[in-house]
Amino acid sequence: MLTAQTAKTWTPSRSMVRAAETVFLAKAWLETVRPIVEGYQRAILEQEKYAYAEKHHDRRGKVWADYISDPNQTYLMADDDHAHYVKRCNEERIKAGLKVDNEAYCPLLVADHMVIQAENALIDIMEPVTGLSRDRVYMLEDRKKLLDLTLRLLAPYCKTRKEAAQ
Repeated sequence: MLTAQTAKTWTPSRSMVRAAETVFLAKAWLETVRPIVEGYQRAILEQEKYAYAEKHHDRRGKVWADYISDPNQTYLMADDDHAHYVKRCNEERIKAGLKVDNEAYCPLLVADHMVIQAENALIDIMEPVTGLSRDRVYMLEDRKKLLDLTLRLLAPYCKTRKEAAQ
C-alpha cells in the first residue's frame, strides 16, 4: 500500500498507466455516444408516442404522461411496441454510423459497460497500491471516490492524444 513516505519515490507501472488511459478513453467514448443515442431515442419516442402497456397502467399514477417519453421507461411498453422501438433505434444507430457486435445491442449500453470494465481493471491493477479490492468497496459513492483519486494519481503519467501518436 502507498504511504506518504513511499509516495515520494513511487512510480506507476506501465500497466497501471495503460489501465488509467483505458478508463479515460472509455469515458470519452461514452460521452461521445450518449448525446447521439439519447437524441434518436427521444426523437423516436416523441414521433411514435408509444403507450404504456396495459399491465403497467396501475404503476403510472397520475404524474406520468399519456405516452412514454423517457428512454429509461421503455421497459413499460407493450412487447410489440418495444420490438418496434428497438427496430427503429437500430435503424437510427446505423444512420448515425455507430457499430455494435450484435444488432440487439444499444451503443450507449455497450459504451457504459466498457467504462465499468475499464474501471474494474483499474481497481484490480491498483489494489497493491490502494489496498482496496472491488470486493471491499461496497458503496457506489466509495467506488467513485476510489476511482477519482486513482485517476488523479495516474493522470500525470498518462499520455495525451498527441503524445500517443508520436
